[in-house]
Amino acid sequence: DELQPFSIADRTKERPYWLEPGHFVLAETEEMLSLPSHVVGEFKLKSSRAREGMNHALAGYIDPSYMGRLTLELKNVRRFHALPLYPGLLIGQCIFTQLLGCPLKDYKETGRYNGDLKVTASKG
Repeated sequence: DELQPFSIADRTKERPYWLEPGHFVLAETEEMLSLPSHVVGEFKLKSSRAREGMNHALAGYIDPSYMGRLTLELKNVRRFHALPLYPGLLIGQCIFTQLLGCPLKDYKETGRYNGDLKVTASKG
């Protein structure tokens, strides 16, 4: 299946986009990140979303020096009930860790997704 871009910017809590059972979408964070070269991050799904049946693929590592919005890989793992998605929905949280030193090559040099401001499909 080819991913087709669409926007839910006009959706609200009262009128959400419904993620159907078994369906997968890429979403972006509203927050913009700019990590220094001595800090890494990790995105984790909120337990409330997990208990509702949402899953986030295990691609939550945020490299040192990453700058941009995060692309989230979300899936509804429920069998019969759709899940609401809308701007402002609290989906996850980030954990930041200070490194003892800086990497030899940071993400500004090596990162394929650095500077992404919109949902970005796989670059290979």
